[in-house]
Amino acid sequence: MKIEIHCLECFQNNVQIGKPYRNISLSEIRDDGVYHNKCPQGHETTTILDSLKFEVLFDIGMNAICDGYNREAISSFSASLERFYETYIRYRMNVDKPGSPISSIWKAVSNQSERQLGAFIFIYATQHGVPPALLPSDSKTTFSANFRNNVIHKGYIPSKQEALIYAEGIYSLLQRYIQEIEASDIDQFIEFYRSQLPSRRKSTPAQNNFITSTKAFSMTLLRNETRMPDFDYIKAQFYL
Repeated sequence: MKIEIHCLECFQNNVQIGKPYRNISLSEIRDDGVYHNKCPQGHETTTILDSLKFEVLFDIGMNAICDGYNREAISSFSASLERFYETYIRYRMNVDKPGSPISSIWKAVSNQSERQLGAFIFIYATQHGVPPALLPSDSKTTFSANFRNNVIHKGYIPSKQEALIYAEGIYSLLQRYIQEIEASDIDQFIEFYRSQLPSRRKSTPAQNNFITSTKAFSMTLLRNETRMPDFDYIKAQFYL
């Protein structure tokens, strides 16, 4: 997956004189979401992919399907779900609050996905009174932990259709979790979400910053009164 890098100064200059804007370059995706660029005219711009890791990884998975890398797509979708669990735990437990004792406890689970899953289940159940819907563990279907493990650990090469089925399953879980938050405490969640964005966590000059977001879905974008539209809409964004 690559991200488009725009020169704001060239764009503004071309708009003023009525010329089409074509000064776009491509950059490989970065972990920190911050892209520094100097265009052929010498203008410096910082582009920020202002999305959290679970959103970026889902985009990477969809782009992998577009490019024919179905096995890599499964890995990205799985990681997207895990990173949402982390985001949910951090939000509910105020892990990042200065002086919070939870931050030291978090270190014990931060590098182990199974422990994070356990923490997510308990926190969700405490919040809702029922356990969360999860990726089926023993199902023989494409949308299952068994399928994921066959792909990631046993070298199974999935078809495009299998990758899309798995993507839709992961998306349905994310959609369910996020729409539940939308119905209860979305304002508080968005406040936390914004505090975690690269534009807030990275020291970047305010001048000549270009802010962009992920294509599939973003907590900052409402579509039909939800941040999580149906999966057919998501596929359409990637021409699938």
